[in-house]
Amino acid sequence: MNWLDTVAVLTIVVVIGLEGWRKFGKSLYDTIGIVLSVHIAHLAQAGLASMVKFSAAPDTNQAVSFGVAFGVLVALTVVGSTYLYRVTLLALPDAFEGFGGALLGLVSGIVIGHAVVWAVYTANGGDVAANPYLHTVAVQQLVKWDAYHQAMFELKHLGD
Repeated sequence: MNWLDTVAVLTIVVVIGLEGWRKFGKSLYDTIGIVLSVHIAHLAQAGLASMVKFSAAPDTNQAVSFGVAFGVLVALTVVGSTYLYRVTLLALPDAFEGFGGALLGLVSGIVIGHAVVWAVYTANGGDVAANPYLHTVAVQQLVKWDAYHQAMFELKHLGD
């Protein structure tokens, strides 16, 4: 385990705690917004990197572009989810509010962890041979989604 794994795990744990504290309704809107934010940031990464130069190195410029786009979109998501929650007042029974928020926080934490690890992976050009810490569990699970793809394969072939 190296610093990248530690950052990824701490990110996930902190987000679980924060979303458990924010409860189910706000966490649901946060999770939807964060998933959309990471997709939009991936789509905007190349275009933003070609328009704005954050760094002279192309890989680092793309990583910073992704990080800036993701950070701005997540900030807007959190503000927007607070106002949307005030309008809808979506909630679970009191006993499940914190648990529902923490469960959605796990999803949000994994997506935010993916964004952090993706930025580091992109900044290094995705060259695993040149950067041995890219062989870590964080990169394998949060960038390449190995366990997710294996689980989906097993579920698809469950009755075979």
